[in-house]
Amino acid sequence: MKKILVLLPVSLILIVTIAVFKVKENSIEYTSLSKSQLPIAIRKDLQKNPDDKFTIYNDEKFTYVLYKAEHKTNEYMNTDLTLTEQNGNYVVNAIIDIASDETNVAYDKIIRFKKVPQKDIELNEIDKR
Repeated sequence: MKKILVLLPVSLILIVTIAVFKVKENSIEYTSLSKSQLPIAIRKDLQKNPDDKFTIYNDEKFTYVLYKAEHKTNEYMNTDLTLTEQNGNYVVNAIIDIASDETNVAYDKIIRFKKVPQKDIELNEIDKR
């Protein structure tokens, strides 16, 4: 009986530790940016193609993913981007949801992360509205 009482907590700790490492293994460091923080060349290109939903840019050091949600006039919505790694690909999820109030309204989002080839990036849109 005492062995079971000792093995149960140890097993639980081991399972939780493995799960935490697995989650950390799939997440990748990225930074959210505003348009004013983008390199000038990217900002100029954005002005030429303002209606693209997803846009990917690479410079010498970084990959930038920009997402612009389609929305109706006066629609309160929030947009977020998340980045994970799955099976060697970088998965960018654009998550669109109803904004709780005017301060949370965002129609576009930009993230920057380490430079990767565009062919290794998978783009998904998750609309929760």
